[in-house]
Amino acid sequence: MAGKNQVNSLYIHFPHCRHLCNYCDFFKSVPDNFDEARENFQQQLERHWHQHQQLFKQHSIEFGSLETLYLGGGTPSLWGESGAKWFKSFLLKYLNLANTYEWTMEVNPKAWSEEGLAAWENLGVNRFSVGIQSYDERYLKILDRVHDLSDVKLLLKRMHNRRFSADLMLGLPFTQEYKRDLRQEIECLVESGAEHFSVYILTVKENYKHFDKLPSEELVEEEYLKTHEILDSFGFEHYEVSNFARNDARSRHNLRYWQGESVAALGPSAVGYVADIGMRYKWPSRHDEPEIEQLDQSAIKTEKLYLQLRLKEGIGDISEFISEKNRTKYERQYQLWFSQGWVQRDTPQQLRLTAQGFLMMDSVILAIMAMVKAT
Repeated sequence: MAGKNQVNSLYIHFPHCRHLCNYCDFFKSVPDNFDEARENFQQQLERHWHQHQQLFKQHSIEFGSLETLYLGGGTPSLWGESGAKWFKSFLLKYLNLANTYEWTMEVNPKAWSEEGLAAWENLGVNRFSVGIQSYDERYLKILDRVHDLSDVKLLLKRMHNRRFSADLMLGLPFTQEYKRDLRQEIECLVESGAEHFSVYILTVKENYKHFDKLPSEELVEEEYLKTHEILDSFGFEHYEVSNFARNDARSRHNLRYWQGESVAALGPSAVGYVADIGMRYKWPSRHDEPEIEQLDQSAIKTEKLYLQLRLKEGIGDISEFISEKNRTKYERQYQLWFSQGWVQRDTPQQLRLTAQGFLMMDSVILAIMAMVKAT
């Protein structure tokens, strides 16, 4: 674990894609010249790095040996072999990897090369996050994905005997009309060796191309609970509201966020956090000065409540949020939630959400926050 004012996790945002999917709202671009864009991005990272070191120095923070490193995007698998060479010649001059580390790279099924992935693996990447979204050709077309099912199968073959997570998206257009077979999709991915699933519900605005073909909220909830049931039958632990793992394959990097720990960040739109001093910072897309946000104790407490409830273990000690004065009111509320199948606890102080409760998490948080403010 990190020492005081020491950061042991780093996220790097690679902002480029081959194609902009019709639903995606992450910061990204499709450059006309990828070689030129890659070079500009690397120069930007070098500037960010030096700015970042100054920021850390001002607050007496330093990097320890990295226990987790995450390359997200965008499509970082496009960074390729030349990107791995740059990373080795620049960032790895300043950073050390811990003896047992997790280094994840996101991969798009249509945006990778054998030489590129091999170069990053030789550098130390030991986990992949694969942006599949669906194992059904029809939904890949609807989602405007650049890949098709043959690309998915080829990448999954490349992932054989490697640690990887599969992205799966729920609430897709035409789900009801096409009678989506989630069990079949999940079974294929499990048989391919996925030891982790990140399961997201499609969220779009009213101007989305297929907005009128989205499934009802009730059907999406059914899909979510069905996914929980299917993955549970395969031995996957539903350890976070959107994440499932087996064989001790939880995402160590993402757990840093959910447990409120420090994670440094580089790259346009990337957000870092230093827990010891409650400092959040974000790199804008157009210039090199990070935007700083200093969280007060109230904001930190609110985030802690939200993040703890996202995890299977939930809140260990509810008295950290609910005063003795409001405990009777809280107990009445807990019993109501329990009768609805939203919550569980192993001790009187614990509060953890069930799979059904994850769907109602916002309502639970609002109710608890109302009691906190009433203290």
